Amino acid sequence: MFSLQTKLFGKKIFDRRIYIFVAAIGALFVFDAIAIYNSWYFYYAWVDIPVHIAGGLILGVLFYFVVFTNRFTGLLFNIRRNRQTVFSVMIFWVLVTAISWEIVEFVWGRTMVSPKFIPDTFLDIIATVSGALLAYIGVKLLKKL
Repeated sequence: MFSLQTKLFGKKIFDRRIYIFVAAIGALFVFDAIAIYNSWYFYYAWVDIPVHIAGGLILGVLFYFVVFTNRFTGLLFNIRRNRQTVFSVMIFWVLVTAISWEIVEFVWGRTMVSPKFIPDTFLDIIATVSGALLAYIGVKLLKKL
């Protein structure tokens, strides 16, 4: 029978929640493709900010679950779960992802060098990290860190 849980040596590697986050990220990519096709980012510049906040929120929670609630990766990373480490892991990896995404957008030609380039890129990274901060607050409220 098909199972959504992958096993390694009889132990679960990934929980079903990971697939939910992957689907959410996929939905965000689909929305992004539709927005590009319909030029929503050009006509409605504000659309970019909620997309980055949602991406940061999804990635922040995803990194939390991968690093702190998964048995396999928990043993691999061996990181204690306290406020400082949860905050650091969530924010750092979302920041790395946001910066990497902006570099990829530049390389793919989705952004052009113009007077608006640096402020827009900086705002995108800030919006993504803000989404990660919202994810941290949510985890903190739900898990009582």
